[in-house]
This record gives sequence, structure tokens and C-alpha cells, in this order.
Amino acid sequence: MVDGTRALVQRLVYAQRPDHEPLHLDNLVPIGRRYKSD
Repeated sequence: MVDGTRALVQRLVYAQRPDHEPLHLDNLVPIGRRYKSD
């Protein structure tokens, strides 16, 4: 379940971010914490 969610999040992030914009992992931290709290 977690692996599937992580893959989905990564897919959305890579699809939405512009090529010239670096991937900011800090933006994913709140998402990870939210799922861990469940």
C-alpha cells in the first residue's frame, strides 16, 4: 500500500514539475508524515 502510494506521488510530481525546476523533496515530507499518521 505504501509503495503504491509512493509511486503514485512520484509519478504525479514528475509529471507536473517543469523540466528546468529541480525536484524539492521537502515538499513531499508533509505528505509522507500524513500517510504515516494513519
